[in-house]
Amino acid sequence: MYSSNNSSYISTLFQVDNSVIISIFYINFLVMIGFYFFKQKELFTISNVLYLVTSIISLIVFFGTYIYELPTHHCPFCFLQKEYYHIGYLIYILLFIGTFNGIVSGFMKDNKRTMKNSLLYNSLYLLLVSSYPIIFYIKNGVWL
Repeated sequence: MYSSNNSSYISTLFQVDNSVIISIFYINFLVMIGFYFFKQKELFTISNVLYLVTSIISLIVFFGTYIYELPTHHCPFCFLQKEYYHIGYLIYILLFIGTFNGIVSGFMKDNKRTMKNSLLYNSLYLLLVSSYPIIFYIKNGVWL
């Protein structure tokens, strides 16, 4: 299902260099922060939709391999299991609460609180998934 040998749309993601996917993920987050500080609620909403998409793609292609500590395992659902301490639930809850608040903030008049919640949960998501490659590198001295 998640192999680069298949001819599906998802398999084309595995042919893109990981540095490109991760760069898009982090740049999208920085753009979202910029829209928050400049109070651009419509652009903040759009950046949250893009953040949801890029987060899921980067989770499958890059961060998942560090959660599993296997370069060939890309399943976005296995880390919901007890072998990985059910960390997937926290990952998805942070992502979905953050992006949900960011998306609905574009449709509200008083959206200061939802924009702040979005930025908080999206930041926690980013810190959580970013910690896996860093911890892996500290423990093993190599990247996957």
